[in-house]
Amino acid sequence: MKIISLLFILGAHLPLDAALFMVTAPRLSYTASYGNNITMECIFPVESNFHTNMLKVYWYHILDNGTSQLVYKLFNGKAALQDQSVEYRERVFLLLDELHNGRAVLEINQVRVSDAGTYRCVIALNGVDYKETALRVTASYKDIETLNTKEKMETEFVCQSAGYPLAEVMWYYANGRD
Repeated sequence: MKIISLLFILGAHLPLDAALFMVTAPRLSYTASYGNNITMECIFPVESNFHTNMLKVYWYHILDNGTSQLVYKLFNGKAALQDQSVEYRERVFLLLDELHNGRAVLEINQVRVSDAGTYRCVIALNGVDYKETALRVTASYKDIETLNTKEKMETEFVCQSAGYPLAEVMWYYANGRD
């Protein structure tokens, strides 16, 4: 009973602003086609007196080995890209007009296969919170090319296709057909 009373007393004295600040991700994952553009977003609460110079936004790409790359950084309302990973330079933008609506929208142009993975959006404004979302990258397949050659009574068949993720190629021999 003493513990419950203590928690009640402490809870009554804690600031409520920090508890109310929460970042959300409207989508758990996105899919982009290789070479196209994609926008990903996280949402945060804004008040009527909100100014972007009060805001810090960080987008990170979490790599398979557990490390992260800085994709984009907005510090006190201004782009701070000196620590941005070279892989994202001049390809990644934050849609600044959306910040007033409580949306941190990251746009990645000319999507690469290496862009696939988990992204973390960190927002600092009257509290700090983050959410993660995944990006899947696909590439459309080109038409299958075949090559038939006849040398010394042998026929060679070559089948290849390009795309991502890699296609599984299977050969079948139709018994009794030439």
